[in-house]
Formats: sequence, structure tokens, C-alpha cells
Amino acid sequence: MIALTQCRIPLPEQGEGSRFKCRAALEKVIRASQSAKSLLLDLPKEIRTMVYELALWQDTDEHIDVVEDSRIWPTLSGVSRQVRQESTEVFLRNNCFRLHTVPNNGHPILVSSMLLEVKDRDSKLDYGTTKWLQKIGPKGIAQFRRLSFTYGRCREVEVDLRCLDASRWTMRELPRWVVTNTPENLGEDLTFWQTKKQEYVDLHVSYPYQQLIETTEGDIVAAQIAMNAFVELCGIGNGVRPTVKGLEILASAVFDICCSNLR
Repeated sequence: MIALTQCRIPLPEQGEGSRFKCRAALEKVIRASQSAKSLLLDLPKEIRTMVYELALWQDTDEHIDVVEDSRIWPTLSGVSRQVRQESTEVFLRNNCFRLHTVPNNGHPILVSSMLLEVKDRDSKLDYGTTKWLQKIGPKGIAQFRRLSFTYGRCREVEVDLRCLDASRWTMRELPRWVVTNTPENLGEDLTFWQTKKQEYVDLHVSYPYQQLIETTEGDIVAAQIAMNAFVELCGIGNGVRPTVKGLEILASAVFDICCSNLR
């Protein structure tokens, strides 16, 4: 807010949608005024970063779909080359992006310019997702911190790339208005089925829940193996630097889990 004031940009009222209002105010004034653009670029870099974080964070539960969203890049990125470079890093780092997986007969990955050793391998990422990853390049991919991977149009799995614990992978049904009675992340899912088994053990109907427990345990093991491989390749915590190969590892795990276990 202080940074916007220094740029002589009127502050929007606080409340619902205030971040979107700040973004709109910032884009409108900077595009209309060369002096406002200069004032922004004259601010210390850490203050500019705060401005970008305020303006570019998507304050919503809906992820940014890299294939279906018609306007992924905010208008702010077109102000100048320097603003585009700085704001793009913040935009990619602070938001959750939805990538799409495809069946085995999908398009092969086209990443010869980024990772030669996997160029001949089939990808679990669909063609549109792969083309978008090519567009942002390795530097852009390295900024990712949260991603979701869709399986068809029925499910998506959200992964925090900073967290080693794969039991915290979050599973959601698509479309988002579908309501289920089971928890979202894999660890809570396992606890849920274990509790259900205990509730029905005296009624001799616990066998179906035992199957679900074993399936969920298998999902967690598969996810953890993938996450361990990702961390070994890309790092962990705030120092994580994702790569195409790292994303492929996670996409393959999500694909296999969802394909074998549609609930």
C-alpha cells in the first residue's frame, strides 16, 4: 500500500476483491502515465516486489489453467521489459497453476531446447501444457511453488512443491461444484477410511474399508516415491527450483494414481 502511495496511485477500498482492485488501479495508472511508470521503476527492488505481490496474487481458490484460461498473463507484464521480467517471476512463484495430464497415447513431450535427455520419452503432460511450459522456459518453470495436475475432467491433484510430505497432496473432484464426503488430502483420506473401518468392524462390514485403506496407502507410497525423486532433482523448501523433468515425475505419479483409483 505504501508503494502504491509512493507511485501516486489511488488506493482502492479494502475488503473483498481488494487485490484485484489494486491490480486494476496499478495497471490503469502505469499504462496511462509515463511518470507513474518511472516512479515504479525508481522504487527499491524489494518495494517493487511488494507491489507485484499485491497486484499479481490471484486471491481465489480457483487455479490458473495454463490451457483454458484466455488471459494468463496480467496486463502489468506489458508495461516494460523490466517490469515484465520482474513481475513474471512473482506471478509464477505466488500463484497455483493447473497443468493437464493425458493418456499414454498423448503427444510426446517437445522439450529438446530445455532437456535433451527426455526428448524421446512420452509425456504425461498434454500438448497444450507442454507448449506453455516451452513458452515460459526453464527460468519460468523454476519459479513454480504450487501446481495442480488434472486427470481428464474428473479430478485434479494439488502439490506444494516446497513440501516433501506427499501425504499432503490435495485431491479434488472436477468440476469444483461437485461435493464429496471424503477429505481432500491423502493423509486425511487414509485416516478417514481407518476410522470408518473401526466404526463398522463389529458389523462385519469392514472389508470394503480395508480395501480402501490399502489403496490409499499405495497411493501415498507412490506419491512419496515421486516426491522424493522430485526433491533429489529440484530441491526442497523455499530453495526448490522445478524443472521439466521434475514436473514429469510428478505428473506421471498423479496420472498413475488417478488412473488406477477413480473413486
